[in-house]
Amino acid sequence: MLTEIVDVFNLEHCGITFTFEEYYKTDDDSSFGGDVLYRHAWNDAGHFRLQVSLRERPTLPVVSKAMKHQAYFRHLEFELFDVRALEPIEMIAEKVRAAFQRVKVRDLYDLHRFAATPFDGELLRRLAVLKLWQARDPFDPGVFFEKLRGGDYDWADIERPIRASERIEPAQIILTVESRFDVLRQLTELEQQVIADAKSGWNEPLAERLRAEIRRRFLHGE
Repeated sequence: MLTEIVDVFNLEHCGITFTFEEYYKTDDDSSFGGDVLYRHAWNDAGHFRLQVSLRERPTLPVVSKAMKHQAYFRHLEFELFDVRALEPIEMIAEKVRAAFQRVKVRDLYDLHRFAATPFDGELLRRLAVLKLWQARDPFDPGVFFEKLRGGDYDWADIERPIRASERIEPAQIILTVESRFDVLRQLTELEQQVIADAKSGWNEPLAERLRAEIRRRFLHGE
């Protein structure tokens, strides 16, 4: 996969010349990436960061979705295409895991935005527990919410990428996340067992039971 990506980003596409010569690869081949450079008629110093992770497979089926319309689409030299993406509930679970494992204001802000969308809280909690088990990190709801309240967030970091008209109210954001994600506290017996096994990760059959529960609830609402 790395070889194919390097080949693609060392070509010219639609009048844009890409160069991808310096990249990293982890020792276990679980992730790779680097800076892709590009140049064209009116910009000879463009670049973006590319990161690819193969650490784990999604729990739910990956779906192909159409891109949301953007004003620049009418200028494209190629036909639009669908993008393979995680189910929204799995995206939210990834954010819960990120917010549990680190203190980044963008994770908290994303959870705040997700709080305004409908989602299955029971399914989310199961997914979050499983994802942290896969990372060998036992999920603790108390620690999660304590981190939200006491985290040293760089609020200025989130003000740069959002609209100038959007006001950031830290206390309100934290309160919204605490309220909407309170379902994370309501651990079932199976979830508690998976959490207890997380540091060793030896009990794969136990995790597979939770994985099967997740897929069954997603498909049938059970």
